[in-house]
Amino acid sequence: MKSHSSVFIVSLTFFLWHFFTNWKTQANAQIVPDNTLGEESSVVNSIDGLKDQIEGGAIRGSNLFHSFQEFNIREGRSVYFVNPNGIKNILTRITGNNPSSILGKLGVDGGANLFLVNPQGVFFGPNASLDIRGSFIATTANEIRLGENGRFSATAPHTSNLLSVEPSALFSNQLETQARGTGTIINQSTHINRSTQEEVGLELPGEQTLALVGGDLEIDGGRIKVPQGRVELGSIGNNSVVRLNRTDKGYDLDYSEVDNFQDVNIASATIDTRGDEGGGDISIQGRRITVTEFSEIRGSTNGSQSGGNIEITAAEVVEVVSSNIFSSVREKATANGGNIDIQTQGLILRDASVIAAETFGEGNAGNLTVHATDIEARGFLVDEKGFSLTNVIATGVQVSDGEERVATGKGGTLTIETQRLSLQDGSQIDTSTFEEGQAGNLIVRAKEIELIGEEDGFSSGLFASVQAEANGDGGDLTVETQRLSIQDGALVGVFTIGAGDAGELNIKANEIEVTGRSEDGTLPSTISASVQQLEELDGSISRSSGNGGNISIETDSLIIRDGGIVDAVTEADGTAGSISIRANDNITVSGFSSISGDSSAITAGTESGATGVGGSIQITTPNLNIDNGALITARSGSDFDGGNIFLNIDTLNLTTGGQVLTSSFGSGDGGTIEVSAREGIFISGIDSNFNEREELGMTIADREIEIGSSPESAIASRARDEGNAGSVTLNTPLLRVEDRGIVTVSSFGTGVAGSLNVNAPSIELNNGTLAAETSAGNEGNITIDS
Repeated sequence: MKSHSSVFIVSLTFFLWHFFTNWKTQANAQIVPDNTLGEESSVVNSIDGLKDQIEGGAIRGSNLFHSFQEFNIREGRSVYFVNPNGIKNILTRITGNNPSSILGKLGVDGGANLFLVNPQGVFFGPNASLDIRGSFIATTANEIRLGENGRFSATAPHTSNLLSVEPSALFSNQLETQARGTGTIINQSTHINRSTQEEVGLELPGEQTLALVGGDLEIDGGRIKVPQGRVELGSIGNNSVVRLNRTDKGYDLDYSEVDNFQDVNIASATIDTRGDEGGGDISIQGRRITVTEFSEIRGSTNGSQSGGNIEITAAEVVEVVSSNIFSSVREKATANGGNIDIQTQGLILRDASVIAAETFGEGNAGNLTVHATDIEARGFLVDEKGFSLTNVIATGVQVSDGEERVATGKGGTLTIETQRLSLQDGSQIDTSTFEEGQAGNLIVRAKEIELIGEEDGFSSGLFASVQAEANGDGGDLTVETQRLSIQDGALVGVFTIGAGDAGELNIKANEIEVTGRSEDGTLPSTISASVQQLEELDGSISRSSGNGGNISIETDSLIIRDGGIVDAVTEADGTAGSISIRANDNITVSGFSSISGDSSAITAGTESGATGVGGSIQITTPNLNIDNGALITARSGSDFDGGNIFLNIDTLNLTTGGQVLTSSFGSGDGGTIEVSAREGIFISGIDSNFNEREELGMTIADREIEIGSSPESAIASRARDEGNAGSVTLNTPLLRVEDRGIVTVSSFGTGVAGSLNVNAPSIELNNGTLAAETSAGNEGNITIDS
């Protein structure tokens, strides 16, 4: 039967940090034992001019206790604790009034775990290093308490009670640390190992725990590396309890009883648990956690063992600036990657920061989960390496260094849960596949989502994609929110540029607004599912053969204006997806971009040169309003058929050039239009800006602008080449067409015009038109049941 024991680290009061202004003086004091252990006091022996050895101390079973007035290691020197037979844990306290300065090497002559306790603080200088085979825990707690009755206090040593209970049971299962008030821990350790020429810092050999637990915690240019082990960084305040559970990798800290935290600042630093085969875990706990100045936090796998998990928990804010947090499956790895879990009130990502769970190998990527009240991402960095966007990514990636390697692992699920999500200036949250593996799903749940703008042609937004040459399918993108706002060229989309099929796009929101275009007018604000082609650097075209995903939108209100669009199109070889929109109150598609002239639109279809079939549009809402040159359109611009439009509504209002339109511009047939309006269809007026916008479109050399086929408000099915026009069917109690409004089926090429079927008890025409016309093909039929 396994025994169960506990250790507590208890801090009694809060100590202000001295910021180590006198650390050089303290380091000169070197190591001074105190007399609190009586005849069992620690003994410092100088081995040579550069190495000291610490003997003596109080042995209780497998625990060895040391106590010092001062504990410092000068630069270039090393200090080793003797590890007597049977000792598994060496607990060291500093009872003086100064922080400890570790400027040289700290080691243990054996495999014992080392605890360093100094309530005044601990400073690891640039050349500090560790030579410890067990775990290392440095804390600014005041006291270690063993079990219910034992304690090892640094601030009240006379109250200590070194337990005589069976020591093998004491540390075998559980260690409990209790801290009340702490100093600061600073790690600046980073230097070049002369023998290996590698940059090193505070390192353990692997599969152990390196823990720094104090008040404010500063990793200032320092490196922490524990291959396949565990890194624990914790910053705790007064009256806090931290528990550590014994594991096969050392200790797992539990902060569930901590009521207040202090800050963790990581700047120009590296925290790395990558090993030869797998990765270790990383846990960071604090009040405000900042990761800045090109810092990197990595828990990846390189082989047959799983990658480590990264857990970051902040009571207030996690801020990542020009830095990266990665959990990766590397090129030759066959094991799965670890998860990334971030929990905080606020998450801020700026200046080309990246949080990524990704796979480059056979193993699946881990899941990436963010729970936050507020998420804000912005920033675009340009340096000598090029440009980089602020990203949150779960992806599968292809990497080549001359060998044929393919990433076949599946991407992990990326979950964002927050009250508010704001992405600006090209910031992106993305799940992608670049090779054989299937991309992970992206799930975003928020009370409010705001996506704004672009940077250098890269839209801010939410994406699930299949990249060029990828064979794996894309993941699904799910957005659940009360309010979704997409502005100034931002994008929510699923797309494929490769052979894999794009995923599904599902949006549930109370309110949705898609407004405007980018500052230069080239990028519309978009909800999109598309099959794309890509122009390579050498001018060649990479065409997708994967099929497009479908768009499903459920909302109370949808507003698309000022050139914003919702689209499902194919411009390559895959079939386009369809669009389904259900709005409980109303849908408004209004106006055009004042910059480019492009109409606001809901559009599906095939572009010129595409070999895939176009998708359909299905809309269900009480009130559908299309005005000021805006469109709902399904078109065929190729030799393949376009999709259909189905409107299930109470009232349809088409005014000032608003249009519902299917069209054919090639040999593919145009789709049909079916409108069921329970109250009425009202068509009136023209787009007074149509000619001006058409002229503006002629000045744009590299693309066609999105614009109606004529200025009238209209329901129309038109063919302009060899393809046939689709039919139009209207079912409504009242059809009113006035002020140059028009309902038409027509062919201006060799194709046949479709049929116009009107089932309406009441039809009112006032300078309005119902027409079926052709220039060369057969005329369409008009059937009216009134």
